[in-house]
Amino acid sequence: MMTIRLYSRNATMPPRFCFGVGDPVCLLRPSIAMVDSRRPSVHGERAARWFSQELSEAGFTIVSWLAMGIDAESHRSCLDSGVTKIAVVATGLDRIYPAQHRELAQAIAASGVVLTQFFPASVPHRSHFPRRNRTISGLAAATVVVEASDPSGSLITATAANDQGRDVFVVPWSPWHRQGRGCLRLLKEGALIATCPGDVILQSQFSSAVRLAATPPTVDADFEPISREGRLLRAIGDGQHSLDALALAVRGSPQEIATDLLKLELEGFIQHQDGAYFAI
Repeated sequence: MMTIRLYSRNATMPPRFCFGVGDPVCLLRPSIAMVDSRRPSVHGERAARWFSQELSEAGFTIVSWLAMGIDAESHRSCLDSGVTKIAVVATGLDRIYPAQHRELAQAIAASGVVLTQFFPASVPHRSHFPRRNRTISGLAAATVVVEASDPSGSLITATAANDQGRDVFVVPWSPWHRQGRGCLRLLKEGALIATCPGDVILQSQFSSAVRLAATPPTVDADFEPISREGRLLRAIGDGQHSLDALALAVRGSPQEIATDLLKLELEGFIQHQDGAYFAI
């Protein structure tokens, strides 16, 4: 497992640290986020495969979550085409959710990256998913909403993308198509229409977003945390909880470590209870 820090000139409030498995080089390439309905229609699944294949062939990495539905279809389509992809999860890397996607996560990591901002052993929690969605949109130059009900997590991702200055593309659906009502709402609010992958690739606004995204996330070449605070977060995630154990793990004085731990606690990364430190 590697620990990295992501930087993006356009993203607001990126996660301070992420954990990942796989090839970090794909984080440096232009990417497109694709999000879904968890209960996709047959046409939604076809659209997901079509868009992911065409966009991948155009040189873009596909970013998505790893839940049920179109996101999994997008990843499988990329795997079948031999292209790279990024899956962002809302749990620790050792607690892939849903469990039936563990093998899919391993296959993605073989050529791409599985990424999370949550510590090892973190289980699914409803508060994690909006944070994960914001990370997905922040990694990508644009977000494509293939199919979405209203309300849905896809709308949260689209809103985050808009806040981060990314283009939001939407596949249009009939007003009688239940899983597409969120898409129609986004179109009413000004999202860009995508009737085919070429609409995404050729849009001048999208091209501008790609140029802005040319300042990519940076990845520490040694796959190590880039600060003592990062090493502390990793040590806590690995099961070290006392001040003395943490000082030994990161090779710092107890006084220095106590100061760093207080800072991490005030920033909401850890909590202190009965003399021990735990990740939140």
